[in-house]
Amino acid sequence: MATSRSSRASRRPGARPRESLRASSSIRQASSHAIRRARRATENWVVHNVGFQDVSVATEAKTTVDSSSVYRLANGAPSGEVAICRLGSTFHLLRRLDGEAEWTEMTSHDDPAYPPYDRPDLPDTLQVGIMANAFSSPDILARFDYVHFTRPTSIEDCVANLPLE
Repeated sequence: MATSRSSRASRRPGARPRESLRASSSIRQASSHAIRRARRATENWVVHNVGFQDVSVATEAKTTVDSSSVYRLANGAPSGEVAICRLGSTFHLLRRLDGEAEWTEMTSHDDPAYPPYDRPDLPDTLQVGIMANAFSSPDILARFDYVHFTRPTSIEDCVANLPLE
């Protein structure tokens, strides 16, 4: 997995990182990208994925603190784009499924049941990457069309269309 330093923009010394990771995926099982701190005795990470979620096709937004997870599942298409956008210590998780024109925030200040994940415990430099997982079968097929790294300054920057390279 790459660290946040592997994004296209360089970071000023001492500056708080503002990361945005967007990936497009098409998969039979769940595929996603994750942001996590270096391995410790307990797990601390944020993950966002789209695909088969144990019993249904959905998008998952999850935060894990000291190996204890809180997550949201939202049913939808089995493929599309997912984004994790870090603004300071806050992580916004967004999706745009196949056939949708607009981004939907899975974590939102407008929805008190699913607020953005505030993670001041996570350091400036994190491991960032894509992943694929299977719930019940050892066989898995995952395809990722692209991954983009940007440095947003607002939630609007997180959902701005990035050119494919």
